Amino acid sequence: MLPQGVTRKSRVPAVVFVSGSGLQNRDEELFGHKPFLVIADYLARNGIASLRYDDRGFAKSGGDASEATTADFASDAAAAIKFLSGIDGIGKVGIIGHSEGGTIALMLAAGRKPRFVVSLAGAILPLKDVMLAQNRASFEKSGFAPEVVDKAVVLIDAVFSEQASRYLAGNNEPFKASDIAVLKGLDVPAQILEMLDANMKQLFTPWLSYSLTVDARKYAAKAKCPVLAINGEKDTQVDARTNLAAIREAQPKAVVKSYPELNHLFQHCKTGAISEYGDIEETISPEVLSDIVEFILCL
Repeated sequence: MLPQGVTRKSRVPAVVFVSGSGLQNRDEELFGHKPFLVIADYLARNGIASLRYDDRGFAKSGGDASEATTADFASDAAAAIKFLSGIDGIGKVGIIGHSEGGTIALMLAAGRKPRFVVSLAGAILPLKDVMLAQNRASFEKSGFAPEVVDKAVVLIDAVFSEQASRYLAGNNEPFKASDIAVLKGLDVPAQILEMLDANMKQLFTPWLSYSLTVDARKYAAKAKCPVLAINGEKDTQVDARTNLAAIREAQPKAVVKSYPELNHLFQHCKTGAISEYGDIEETISPEVLSDIVEFILCL
């Protein structure tokens, strides 16, 4: 999307949009909202061009996403940057990445690809840490005793570490959690082992196995361009406090901001629960839109 009045001699700033995990169209359409379209329109009205694209293997994009990893999606984003940079009238090109798209933006920033990065609820902490916290919360909510929960989380940690190690060695074949328990000498109740073994096969996708090897903090530390990282404090998918603290530590020069009443989609909300997304009329907070534009135009 181009601002009005752009000519071949213009040098307007521009962004490539990179969506979060899961296949989405160029508008990042979900729960009846089109956040990327809304942001792109606001950018254009403020003199900033943008490029949106359907995810690999989805909607009007070709390719096969079934075996794709975050590295493949990063390669797609890099190609989009190269394409946009070659258009007459375009100046510096950056990335606006949402959720996993924020991770991808930092991966590319470490390699001098974008001229700037806007991370919208970008996942900075390792996926393993996030999933361990989610599993702990799930077991606790199910009423398991604290000592059982601790043993289950230790086993899941060992499973994820083994999965990542095998993937890096070229082996992504499924294995059982119970086998890892025996291998590591972990005393885990049979009920937990049965639950984990029943769900193991669905974990062994190329995307998840690769993601377990990624630590976005390392990329953030190597970022060669200005970074804006923002989160809603009611985000229940990417925790604002821990993720923003992680990027502050990894990249002290980053501009970091949190918004008290916003969720993962940067909507004003009550609880931040995913179930609210589609019931909220607002697609994205006007304050967030304004902050994005101010950051880009001040570079």
